[in-house]
Amino acid sequence: MPAPKGNGGRRGASRRLLDAAAAEKLYQANDQRDDQQDVDQAASDVEAEPEQPQNQQNDRDCPQHGRFLFLLFISELNDNPRSPVPSGSNILQHSGEQVIVRRLGPADVGAMRRLNALFHAAFDGAADYVDAPPDDGYLAAQLAKEHVVALVAEQDGSVVGGLVAYLLDKLEQARGEAYIYDLAIAESHRRRGVATSLIKALRPIARAAGAHVMFVQADYGDDPAIALYTKLGTREDVMHFDIAVQDRPPAQDD
Repeated sequence: MPAPKGNGGRRGASRRLLDAAAAEKLYQANDQRDDQQDVDQAASDVEAEPEQPQNQQNDRDCPQHGRFLFLLFISELNDNPRSPVPSGSNILQHSGEQVIVRRLGPADVGAMRRLNALFHAAFDGAADYVDAPPDDGYLAAQLAKEHVVALVAEQDGSVVGGLVAYLLDKLEQARGEAYIYDLAIAESHRRRGVATSLIKALRPIARAAGAHVMFVQADYGDDPAIALYTKLGTREDVMHFDIAVQDRPPAQDD
């Protein structure tokens, strides 16, 4: 069984969010549970079946094109939704090896390209990450934006994992959300807590930007990712639709 890979691009869904009080209670309970066990180890255990949430249908009974949406609630809201985004690095120790988790900025174009290459390899050769790559100026401009968050896990200067998330301002209430669009770990560094460390590193960034929840999607059949996100948040079963921005060509008569 492969380790959790996360998303492979083009993720979007409508969803029902819990009220703030329920979100706070749920995330605190999940955070305490996370402190008692290594989430990545549980998610990647080949012999263990993924945990089945109560009162939800079995994953194998879901439509093949369905996706699972996971809400990862932020435990402590920031009173100032536009406060500065935190900076700095987190250090993860595993068996004497040091992995540094940090946020990329406009000077980190090379690291962003290495992260895209990792996404390409982890997502079964998804062409989006290698076809028509953007130029350095475009990447630097995106990495300079407050609402675009790219986190990498590095060991000895090599990118061994990372995620890309987008901070979204909302209109139904004065609050935001953080969308984890891509997350992947190099095969050599799975089952070491790297994925969990990346998600935890995103929490203070999202909180400082005024977000009350982070959300992520997993594909049907991606059992390791489903197990990981189930332990960190709460699941909703959704359907996914891609809607083209260009008009479809007229149908040709036979």
